[in-house]
Amino acid sequence: MAAGLDEIAAFPDPIGRTLARWERPNGLVIARVSVPLGVIGIIYESRPNVTADASALCLKAGNAVILRSGSESFLTSLVIANILTEAITTSGLPVSAIQLVPTVDRSAVGFMLGGLDGAIDVPLGPEARYERTEAISLAFMTALQVLPARQRAVLILREVLGYRASEVADMLDSTVDSVDSLLKRARATLQRRLSPTGERAPAPAPGSPAEQALVAEFVRAYDSGHIDALVALLTADASISMPPIPLEYHGRDAVDRFLASVSRQGRRFDLVPTRANGQLAFGVYLRAPTGGMRHGIGLDVVTLTGDRVCAIARFDSSVLPSFGLPRSLPAR
Repeated sequence: MAAGLDEIAAFPDPIGRTLARWERPNGLVIARVSVPLGVIGIIYESRPNVTADASALCLKAGNAVILRSGSESFLTSLVIANILTEAITTSGLPVSAIQLVPTVDRSAVGFMLGGLDGAIDVPLGPEARYERTEAISLAFMTALQVLPARQRAVLILREVLGYRASEVADMLDSTVDSVDSLLKRARATLQRRLSPTGERAPAPAPGSPAEQALVAEFVRAYDSGHIDALVALLTADASISMPPIPLEYHGRDAVDRFLASVSRQGRRFDLVPTRANGQLAFGVYLRAPTGGMRHGIGLDVVTLTGDRVCAIARFDSSVLPSFGLPRSLPAR
């Protein structure tokens, strides 16, 4: 790693180089000269050497850099960034010229990109695009399961990971025309299944008072088994799905009948909040009639719109540990 920094330091100075020069008929001389970009943001996976190499390359080109490391090597990247920051400070450079985002929370990626407002096309690679799009809606993830395998593969490779059609064709031993056709059919299927989100009010910001108030109402209705109160929180076109089981209920009335049938069985539940794919989610635990251990029966991922719930996707209990939730809770 140190040798790599020495190599970068020995590069010719890239700033102020005349890259092209021409003279107009009126005598005006025009030149294209290399200048710093300003601040460069880099999102990368768990390779701590990138922390050193990227910092050095950015500084060599006269730029400040904001680094977002992968979670598996975050502590190593943090140590490297601190060493580099100390070194540039000693050399008289601004301490803020190298900054490492001090969290591995994936929401930080959204904050890094949120200020661009579409003004800049960020050239993200597949790994970084995955980080940015991991918060993709559960509606999309659920709808993916109805696609044929090759359509699903093409859609993920093209739309989520950002590979070019020619690259996908090579991966699937296919042709660009075939990839384009598969993508077109996949998009059409998803369009038929997904609700027109553009007509919905945006969900409240995570952790905001509006979201907290809605969560409190939802948990209170769920815990008490008050079906009318729970249904009152739903939009008219609300749905419940249970992927990968092809069992879905669409519309508030259908959801009402389903919840009422569960309630008639006399079962009561406790909810433990978490987040999944950037959305509100709850571990669902069945209360024992005798007051004993409460066993997890699933994970409910809830899609919000405004101050209402528009979708609930129930996943089985095997996913609970993946979201930091126990398989069971002690007796109350």
